[in-house]
Amino acid sequence: MVDFLMHTIVLAFDYARLELASHVDIISCFLSLLKKIFKIWGDKMERDIQDALEILGRGKGFALDIGTGRGRMASGLAEYGYDVVSLDESLEALKRAREFIRESGVEEKVLLMVGDGHSLPFLDETFDVVATYNALHHMRDYKRVLDEMVRVCKKGGKIVISELNEYGKKVVEESHRKRGSHHEANISIVDVSSYLEKEYRIVGEIKPSERTDIYIATNISF
Repeated sequence: MVDFLMHTIVLAFDYARLELASHVDIISCFLSLLKKIFKIWGDKMERDIQDALEILGRGKGFALDIGTGRGRMASGLAEYGYDVVSLDESLEALKRAREFIRESGVEEKVLLMVGDGHSLPFLDETFDVVATYNALHHMRDYKRVLDEMVRVCKKGGKIVISELNEYGKKVVEESHRKRGSHHEANISIVDVSSYLEKEYRIVGEIKPSERTDIYIATNISF
């Protein structure tokens, strides 16, 4: 009888331990999921990336992301089906982006590289999608970057550009001011649209988002 009771207690303990482990796993997975959600949706700016991706739509092929930043556009493009090359001049930015992309689960679909948007190291008509998210206003010559975007985009491919709207500029400027730094965004999506139409006869659509304006066009340059 004692042996039976001891055996029952051992079984009960093992069962309780398994149940606890199961709950710990569930909690761990839940916390991990929350972490990913907050990384993607942690601020309103990232909702604008989602808006841009929804306008572009899911697809296949190769996409170029100019100005990696935190890696959110590169990660989003990969999640939408593209094999992505993401380029940034800052090695430190690429290191931070690598961690975000790894946690997003799309590391195998994203190649990060150091490079300059003013002189892209790719052949003409390489990519099905060429995108940049709130990076043009950081460039020395945004028109030169636009020239390069058109050059490496396949005919019939998509050009996707996001830039801060007036509300977004105020929010970002205030954020920098609180950190004791300064931020300027001296171009608008209308500047982008006007240049591409004038120089390449590319006519795109401008879609407003919360803190950015999103430009998307089909590359019909010749």
